Amino acid sequence: MLNLEQNGITDWDELAEFRVLKDFNRLIINKNLIKHITQKSGFNSLEVISIEDNPFLTGNQSINSTNLAKQLQDNSDKQRK
Repeated sequence: MLNLEQNGITDWDELAEFRVLKDFNRLIINKNLIKHITQKSGFNSLEVISIEDNPFLTGNQSINSTNLAKQLQDNSDKQRK
Protein backbone atom coordinates (compact mmCIF):
# COMPACT_ATOMS: atom_id res chain seq x y z
CA MET A 1 0.00 0.00 0.00
CA LEU A 2 1.15 3.50 -0.81
CA ASN A 3 -0.64 6.38 0.89
CA LEU A 4 -0.05 9.70 -0.83
CA GLU A 5 -3.12 11.40 0.60
CA GLN A 6 -2.98 15.19 0.75
CA ASN A 7 0.44 15.54 -0.88
CA GLY A 8 -0.37 18.30 -3.37
CA ILE A 9 -0.08 15.93 -6.35
CA THR A 10 -1.39 17.77 -9.38
CA ASP A 11 -0.78 15.35 -12.21
CA TRP A 12 -1.24 11.59 -12.70
CA ASP A 13 2.21 11.54 -14.35
CA GLU A 14 3.76 12.29 -10.95
CA LEU A 15 2.82 8.72 -9.99
CA ALA A 16 4.53 7.13 -13.01
CA GLU A 17 7.64 6.10 -11.09
CA PHE A 18 5.55 3.87 -8.82
CA ARG A 19 4.01 1.82 -11.64
CA VAL A 20 6.92 -0.62 -11.76
CA LEU A 21 6.79 -1.58 -8.08
CA LYS A 22 6.08 -5.25 -7.50
CA ASP A 23 3.42 -6.24 -4.97
CA PHE A 24 2.06 -2.70 -5.07
CA ASN A 25 -1.65 -3.39 -4.83
CA ARG A 26 -3.23 -0.36 -3.16
CA LEU A 27 -2.83 3.36 -3.93
CA ILE A 28 -4.40 6.14 -1.90
CA ILE A 29 -4.33 9.56 -3.54
CA ASN A 30 -7.27 11.23 -1.78
CA LYS A 31 -7.29 14.99 -1.21
CA ASN A 32 -4.84 15.92 -3.94
CA LEU A 33 -5.22 18.20 -6.96
CA ILE A 34 -5.38 15.61 -9.75
CA LYS A 35 -7.75 16.63 -12.55
CA HIS A 36 -7.13 13.88 -15.12
CA ILE A 37 -6.09 10.25 -15.15
CA THR A 38 -4.37 8.98 -18.26
CA GLN A 39 -3.77 5.34 -19.01
CA LYS A 40 -0.17 4.33 -18.42
CA SER A 41 1.41 0.95 -18.83
CA GLY A 42 2.51 -0.67 -15.62
CA PHE A 43 0.64 -0.74 -12.33
CA ASN A 44 0.44 -4.49 -12.98
CA SER A 45 -0.31 -5.48 -9.40
CA LEU A 46 -2.52 -2.50 -8.48
CA GLU A 47 -5.96 -3.69 -7.34
CA VAL A 48 -7.42 -0.72 -5.46
CA ILE A 49 -7.10 3.00 -5.98
CA SER A 50 -8.73 5.57 -3.72
CA ILE A 51 -9.22 8.92 -5.47
CA GLU A 52 -11.71 10.83 -3.31
CA ASP A 53 -11.63 14.61 -3.01
CA ASN A 54 -9.71 15.41 -6.19
CA PRO A 55 -11.01 18.00 -8.71
CA PHE A 56 -11.59 15.12 -11.10
CA LEU A 57 -13.41 14.16 -14.16
CA THR A 58 -13.61 17.33 -16.15
CA GLY A 59 -15.48 17.00 -19.40
CA ASN A 60 -16.46 13.45 -20.26
CA GLN A 61 -13.52 11.71 -18.63
CA SER A 62 -14.14 8.99 -16.13
CA ILE A 63 -12.02 6.34 -14.51
CA ASN A 64 -13.64 3.86 -16.90
CA SER A 65 -12.55 5.78 -19.98
CA THR A 66 -8.90 5.19 -19.09
CA ASN A 67 -9.31 1.39 -18.91
CA LEU A 68 -7.78 1.65 -15.44
CA ALA A 69 -10.95 0.31 -13.84
CA LYS A 70 -10.77 -2.83 -15.99
CA GLN A 71 -7.08 -3.26 -15.22
CA LEU A 72 -7.77 -2.96 -11.47
CA GLN A 73 -10.48 -5.61 -11.73
CA ASP A 74 -8.26 -7.89 -13.82
CA ASN A 75 -5.40 -7.54 -11.31
CA SER A 76 -7.76 -8.26 -8.43
CA ASP A 77 -9.11 -11.35 -10.18
CA LYS A 78 -5.57 -12.65 -10.78
CA GLN A 79 -4.74 -12.31 -7.09
CA ARG A 80 -7.77 -14.37 -6.09
CA LYS A 81 -6.77 -17.33 -8.29
